[in-house]
Amino acid sequence: MSSRIPEENETPTALLFERNGGPDPSGQEPSHENQDRKLWQVAELQKAMVEADRGDFATEEEVAAAVQTWTNKGR
Repeated sequence: MSSRIPEENETPTALLFERNGGPDPSGQEPSHENQDRKLWQVAELQKAMVEADRGDFATEEEVAAAVQTWTNKGR
């Protein structure tokens, strides 16, 4: 038998367990810092999937501008 815990009652570890499909392969509890980062990553991926479903993608110009900020312009 299984039951669904309301999301507001779930711990960050439980949310990660559910969203990752299982426990951390290392078998260790993630640190709070790692939990926060992983929860942030899950949230960002969920937002990106919603944007992709809407067809909201970056233009070639937007991609080029972003790449310019990451590369050394002086080379």
